Amino acid sequence: MKRVWLLWMLIHILFCVLAGCTRSGTETDSVKIVKPVAVMELKEGSYPVMLHYTGTVESKEVKRYAFKTAGRIAEVFVKEGQSVKKGDKLVLLEQQDLKFTVDAAKTQMEAAKAQYEKAVNGAREEEIRLAELNVHKAQSSYNFLQDQYKKIKELYQNGAVSQQSLEECQLQMEQAKYSLEQAEKTLELAKNGARREEIEALLKQVETAKANFEANEKLMQDALITADSDGYVLSVISKENEIAAAGSPVVVVGNSEYIGKVGLIEEDVSKVMIGDEVKIDVDGKEMKGKITTIHKVPDDETRTYTAEISFDNTAGVNIGTVIKVVMNAGRQTGIWVPIQYILNDGEDYVYVIENSRAKRKNVKLNGMIEEKVCAQGLSEGEMLITEGIKSIKDGYEVSANGSHANSIGQ
Repeated sequence: MKRVWLLWMLIHILFCVLAGCTRSGTETDSVKIVKPVAVMELKEGSYPVMLHYTGTVESKEVKRYAFKTAGRIAEVFVKEGQSVKKGDKLVLLEQQDLKFTVDAAKTQMEAAKAQYEKAVNGAREEEIRLAELNVHKAQSSYNFLQDQYKKIKELYQNGAVSQQSLEECQLQMEQAKYSLEQAEKTLELAKNGARREEIEALLKQVETAKANFEANEKLMQDALITADSDGYVLSVISKENEIAAAGSPVVVVGNSEYIGKVGLIEEDVSKVMIGDEVKIDVDGKEMKGKITTIHKVPDDETRTYTAEISFDNTAGVNIGTVIKVVMNAGRQTGIWVPIQYILNDGEDYVYVIENSRAKRKNVKLNGMIEEKVCAQGLSEGEMLITEGIKSIKDGYEVSANGSHANSIGQ
């Protein structure tokens, strides 16, 4: 009997223990878990938008010097990077052939003048005899050069002389022939006199010969290229003894006035204007500048739009120096959020409180000012969770205990 009583007592105690555990577990499950967080009220703010670019210092004007006639380069007087003054020699062509052409043109001009004057003034007997003598001399010179040309041509065909020697002899022969023709005309005019239309024709010949002489004389002068302004040699393209083609640059010189150049991306071109002031930084030295030009056509390689910036070169920068340029592109209005409150799991998002629960809101970032980003997808007045973020998920019940007093905005 005693054993039965003890067994009944043990069963009763076990039942009580089990009953107590069941009640305790039920109470635990019924407790609500509320996460404490800190929040800030979102407000719309407006901040200045600054564009940051890197550019280079270049010459404001770049001139590519070229010869008007082809020829062999006799001497190059400058080197790349060298400073030059207005009037300094840059490049010189060989002038021997040019001088010969100028002399020939001068002879033709003087002969034409003589014929014209004879036609106008008439000729005396001694002038007629002189004209006959000139014809004889011109004929003899022409016959000699004609014979010389035949000999040199034969030597050239046999490879004994250069083509240049042949061409020079041919040119001399042609000039002698022309002189003979002019001498014969002079003699004819001296004997027969000239009619009005002949005098007019001779005057035109004088004018043509003079224009030809002046053109060749100008080519002679242009055989020496000089700097037409102060500046720096950016590039020496041709070397001594090379053949320079007419119109092809041989030296490139930039003037002494410097500008900064940056390449703007397409979305920023409309944000700045000509006349806008900018800040320029060169190794920590700050200078003020102003946008003077914005190209309307993008660069073929970079697809950026070149902006030119004038500045006072107080820092003494040189061509090619890298500069940092800051441009004011107006103000941007929106909801600005400190970047540390932006989370990312493949998408940018934040947590706000909605009906006492944490709510995830995806955002699109559009611009950054210092430590804040403009977050699209948020509304003014929403309460942004700023602390306790790591311990919550979307839908968790939260309590805004210890909230920040300040709001996010302007």
